[in-house]
Amino acid sequence: MHLARLPGHKILVCHNITPGHFFKRPGMEQMASLGDDCDRARVQLASMHHMFDIAVGVSDYNALELRQLGFRNVTTIPVFVNTDFFSSDQLDSTTFNAIRSKSTANIAFVGRFVPNKAIEDVIGVLAQYKRMFGPDINLHLIGKIWDQAYYSSLLAHAAQNGVLDLIRTHIALEPVKLKTVFAAVDAFVSMSQHEGFMVPVIEAFAAGCPVIARNAGAVGDTMGDAGFLLADANTQLAASLVRMLSLDSGLRERVIAGQRRRAFHFRTENTARRWLNTLHGADTRRKPDGSTRP
Repeated sequence: MHLARLPGHKILVCHNITPGHFFKRPGMEQMASLGDDCDRARVQLASMHHMFDIAVGVSDYNALELRQLGFRNVTTIPVFVNTDFFSSDQLDSTTFNAIRSKSTANIAFVGRFVPNKAIEDVIGVLAQYKRMFGPDINLHLIGKIWDQAYYSSLLAHAAQNGVLDLIRTHIALEPVKLKTVFAAVDAFVSMSQHEGFMVPVIEAFAAGCPVIARNAGAVGDTMGDAGFLLADANTQLAASLVRMLSLDSGLRERVIAGQRRRAFHFRTENTARRWLNTLHGADTRRKPDGSTRP
């Protein structure tokens, strides 16, 4: 492989590759090829372990996988997240007022509309909330449609559960409107089954939006001890937490305070410092003849 013959230090940064089985569902054959691509990419990643001087996982979850694949000098450096912007006072008042005027309770999910995100389980939280507390709630889905069949299946699932009219879809919101949604809703809810980091969690933390998330992939690494981390897709528990957050301002303030402390860990300055230390370490590993120490 040409990459192996290139001179100089080589650093691999792994955000994770979604396992292909998530894209291989009956009735969604168009996505099956994407699953095959993911499977091939994971095989290729394993074959490259000897080519890099340093391997960086954006979470401890990813770093562990790299070590298991045989990569050496593995470290964890998180994704750069613009926490300063998401913690600022900048909002779109029209978007904020539109959300708050439509329903008393609001939840949101941010991410690609793909099967591993398990958006059907977020819709399940919405349905549970309606059954337990009434229909005065909206779910805001924010992301990009990768496969029309999967997106249609989500709408069908919502219709079967009697909550289709409670869903608001926002395609690729600009940053200030995304930040406004975080500020306007009662909670960001994720039931994703596989994540390499999950940037929206930290964006929500910084924006002051309580997070309720399933503990899958790297989500636990990213959240730390902040927010509500669920052991599984317990939609009834998640709906109850949404209700508590919408009614108990003291609880909400305590959760937000803990999340802001966690978001500080991901400030640009902190991440940049870790990169500088890693790059300096790579330079010190170079031998006088230009090769690198193991």
